[in-house]
Amino acid sequence: MLRKNFYFPLTGTIYDKDEGEEYPLSNYHIRDNIDAIIRQLDKDQHYDNTTMMDYFDDNPDVKSKLESIEWKLVNVNGTYYGCVEVELSAEIDEEGVNDLKEWITGQNSDGLGEGFEQHEICTDDGDIYVSMWDFNDYFIDTESEFKTRTGVDRLPNENTNPVCYVRNIPKSAFEAMNKAVWALINKGMRDEATEMCLRAALNNNEQAAHQTVLQYVQYQVVDNKMKGLSIPEIADRYLLIDGIEAMTPSGYIDLSAADLVKVRNHESVHAHLGETGTEHIIPYDELCNYRIQDFVWKGENDNTLNALFVDDFVPESTEQTEPGNVSVQEM
Repeated sequence: MLRKNFYFPLTGTIYDKDEGEEYPLSNYHIRDNIDAIIRQLDKDQHYDNTTMMDYFDDNPDVKSKLESIEWKLVNVNGTYYGCVEVELSAEIDEEGVNDLKEWITGQNSDGLGEGFEQHEICTDDGDIYVSMWDFNDYFIDTESEFKTRTGVDRLPNENTNPVCYVRNIPKSAFEAMNKAVWALINKGMRDEATEMCLRAALNNNEQAAHQTVLQYVQYQVVDNKMKGLSIPEIADRYLLIDGIEAMTPSGYIDLSAADLVKVRNHESVHAHLGETGTEHIIPYDELCNYRIQDFVWKGENDNTLNALFVDDFVPESTEQTEPGNVSVQEM
């Protein structure tokens, strides 16, 4: 899989209901309300069972190689920017890159998706309206162009940086660093984890330390994107920090983050199934039988996913095939 990132500035307004006045949206307003903004952004680009990728028709070669297109926000040296991550099955030429830039610019100027720019985001500060278009100061850069523009050596969502899917974006440097260390180590990036910790410790304030952590990992809020996926698909696509607690047609399955790493490697896992306190070995193939129907987060500060799965099909056989292995039974 190949990823290309495109960056552009953010603007917007905040409406103070008490004063009845509008003010320019500051970077501090974006920072303090980042979770709410990200949730609205996710909602407006995933609606009616469509994604933004479905609307790209500008270049047949690019369209044939598209895997996904996602609008996100990134924090670069304390300033938030818009970013579109484009995943491709193969490389595209310069014309394809320019066509993507032009199409993204058109989407941004039109308000993005289901009217992201027009949807108010209610916060304690007032109603926020975020725009990814600015007639006077707009630009759209590739990764290398954006590095030159900002003078940074490393961006928060470079291809080498793992994505941590969480309930809420970590607010403190300590919380962010704990989650980042786990993510980096599980991606085989132990040296990067050590380097990150040393660099963060040298900062003289928490905000600077937090910015250092964000140079090594990306945090993305998980909402509706997991619905319809099986457990192996979730393990492959998402680096969940604390794991999944799932209700399947057979009963309860408890999978830790370490279990999900095993699933990603197509290994069988020990997990609770159906009976509290009883562990069974669940073959990898059995985990492919179920797709997520709904989920909630376990607790306010817990990134464990409580999920409800439904089966795609009736297994041909429910007999035990190997000693110690159990097949998933229908309810």
